[in-house]
Amino acid sequence: MAYATLQNLIDRYGSDNVLQVADRDGDGQADTATVDRELAAVSAEIDGYLALKYDLPLSATPDLVQDLCERLVFFRLHVFTAPDQVAESARQALATLDRLSKGLVVLELDGEPAAAAPDGPRVSAPDRVFSRDTLEGY
Repeated sequence: MAYATLQNLIDRYGSDNVLQVADRDGDGQADTATVDRELAAVSAEIDGYLALKYDLPLSATPDLVQDLCERLVFFRLHVFTAPDQVAESARQALATLDRLSKGLVVLELDGEPAAAAPDGPRVSAPDRVFSRDTLEGY
């Protein structure tokens, strides 16, 4: 699930700015396949950070997650060199994702903190063969 849309990018950055980075064939329209690919890639990257602390998929997209997705996608759409302001915004977005993954920033869904994933590693294994009880007397 993508955390933002092409329309979100246009609303945030303006159609002219989005066309500059997303109109790869020069037809005056943003290449939706290119934008969708970047939206999917960035959303998957965000999920990688969020999976450390939150149950996925999220029941709704928090404004913060949409904001981070928009900033990172706009940066990635700059094929060669992004302006310093866009690059700095992407660096800050990644830093926020890092803080989210460490639990230093908490997401809210519908005014409530999002459901946290269980702490500790997620592993499953068969029951122990040897324990204090089974080895008693040895």
